[in-house]
Amino acid sequence: FSGIVAFFIVRVFKVVAPVKMTFEIYATCVVPISAFFAASLWFGNTAYLFISVAFIQMLKALMPVATFFMAVLCGTDKARCDVFFNMVLVSVGVVISSYGEIHFNVIGTLYQVTGILAEALRLVLTQVLLQKKGLTLNPVTSLYYIAPCSFVFLFVP
Repeated sequence: FSGIVAFFIVRVFKVVAPVKMTFEIYATCVVPISAFFAASLWFGNTAYLFISVAFIQMLKALMPVATFFMAVLCGTDKARCDVFFNMVLVSVGVVISSYGEIHFNVIGTLYQVTGILAEALRLVLTQVLLQKKGLTLNPVTSLYYIAPCSFVFLFVP
């Protein structure tokens, strides 16, 4: 639905100008970002079948930790002791709050953590790949290019 709305905003109503997108840029930037976005959606939503909403919200507190570590791994951020200490504190807080989970399920937890890692990688890839190509996409044009490709990834079983 959002991809259709973005199409109308960009192509029909011409509220937002489209970005010049070559096939090479689409294949090397948009497709990987869309794949990780689709993975994030799929894993994150599948986790709801196994674990409680409250536990999922606790696990989502790991998102800044995952994003920082992915940024360090991809070279967009430097590992600093003060930030690392903060990430350890957040992680310990999540472990402590998760310790009392009554209906703990390993599969659901793995789905959620995988979704968080996919989302963190998507965020870092968006920064790395699009800035490397010199593209700046606003939210509507991002949706215009990424939503159809993500739909294809989610449509494949």
